[in-house]
Amino acid sequence: MARPKQLTSKQQKFCREVASGKSQADAYRAAYDVGSRQPNAKPETQQAAASRLMKDSMVRARVDQLIAARERGIQASAVSAKTLVLQRLREAVEDNDFGVNRIRALDLLARCSGMLRTDITVERKTPDDPAALAAALTAKLIELGVDVGEEPDIEEENTITPDNMCKENSPEENDDSIH
Repeated sequence: MARPKQLTSKQQKFCREVASGKSQADAYRAAYDVGSRQPNAKPETQQAAASRLMKDSMVRARVDQLIAARERGIQASAVSAKTLVLQRLREAVEDNDFGVNRIRALDLLARCSGMLRTDITVERKTPDDPAALAAALTAKLIELGVDVGEEPDIEEENTITPDNMCKENSPEENDDSIH
């Protein structure tokens, strides 16, 4: 029974170099000691050899495995870091000795938890012009079925000032008050 083909140590090193982010040609040079042993090697030859090596299904599968493992490690590290930060923020919020920094910890905890949105935009939908605002309010009142009639004249005696405010609320002039 024939043993299944395994990658050589140089092929393994090539796979690790590619998975770490190096170009195929740079990974080939590092794995096969091109440059020190072969100082006159042409870059085109190195690129062609690296390309042939990547076409090997076992090499390609190993590179894909290494990249996937690295990505899982990065994700796990990010999740554990986030968990640690959230845990420390919760401790700070609950710690009475943390003082005024508890508010900052609450703010950070809310941001990390997604409870505090910072991407809110406010649109102004009412007109800035007082006449346009009055027209919009009148139109809304008519839409609601309120009889707006003519605009009332505002008399100076109906204007509330500090002097007449006390008069209007005084018990002597108010007939509805209980004596």
